[in-house]
Amino acid sequence: MFAFLVRVSSPFALVPHPGLLVPPGAAVSVAAFADDGSTSVDVIVATRNRPRDLARMLPTLSAQTHRDFRCLLVDQSDDPGPNQRAVASLRDPRILHIVHRARGKTKALNLALVQSSGRVVVFTDDDCTLPVNWIGRAVASLARLPRPGIVFGNATACAHDPAKEFVPAIAFRAPALLTEPLRRSPGLVGMGANMVVSRAVFDSLGLFDEDLGPGGSLRGGEECELAYRALRHGFVVSQDPSLDLLHWGARPVAGGAAREVVTTAFFSIGAGYGKHLRDGDWRAALVSLDESAHALAASARAIARWRKPFHFRRITNFWKGLAMGVSRGHRVPGGRRAPSAI
Repeated sequence: MFAFLVRVSSPFALVPHPGLLVPPGAAVSVAAFADDGSTSVDVIVATRNRPRDLARMLPTLSAQTHRDFRCLLVDQSDDPGPNQRAVASLRDPRILHIVHRARGKTKALNLALVQSSGRVVVFTDDDCTLPVNWIGRAVASLARLPRPGIVFGNATACAHDPAKEFVPAIAFRAPALLTEPLRRSPGLVGMGANMVVSRAVFDSLGLFDEDLGPGGSLRGGEECELAYRALRHGFVVSQDPSLDLLHWGARPVAGGAAREVVTTAFFSIGAGYGKHLRDGDWRAALVSLDESAHALAASARAIARWRKPFHFRRITNFWKGLAMGVSRGHRVPGGRRAPSAI
């Protein structure tokens, strides 16, 4: 085992970092990560202890009709061996398997970002499968934006029994474009499992907040906070229903796992707004009040009809997250960048 190279204060600088280790025989080298601008698209995937999901996803990535891409697969699994074998079986040199000792999705994403060079950065999850034109559609959707920014696509739930399983999904009914800093709540602006980001966003704003995301202290919401930060600093955010993929991340309804996914989402969204409230961002206060008003209205309607859910957890978890975000503030490695002219 040997130490590899990763970030410091500058988001794309490289220094030795003991937290990233590559097992002997892994097809990864410093040369493979040279920032020479030769790759137009970087696909970033974080994984932990889901080898069956990853083995299902990887062939759909390798089969993309848009051939000019590189995938940085950051693996935080307790045993990365099965994933290493799955990557090797594809014989696709564009897919780089990186073993990472740390825990937390945003730490994995940030590690990949500082090694990436593509002008377009595409994110998906290990429990998704991709249509063959997914990368091509992602690039085209980003190119249609009036200025640099972020595109979110649909995540369609796999076939399942809703009485027994819950699969997080999002379906935009029509294209939408957000061009101004938020003053009203967009709800769930998108899912990080299907997200396309212009390199200019990270160059200008810095990396993901490592408090957020699965495995982080605040458990999720990294894509929503990034979108809010981008809009606050002059970028645009698009919702494109033509950019679709299939999500296989089923959670059992029995035992409360499905409910936990929903309540965690509201907690994490509130935490993201709370971080901006700590900055004195008055728009974050307006958005938080608007989200609270929507939740209270939904609760009142449910109570009037006496039809569950009553949305109590939605309200309380949003405000708990808001308070935690205010308490902790931003945790962006290397600091957030000042707004720049777009």
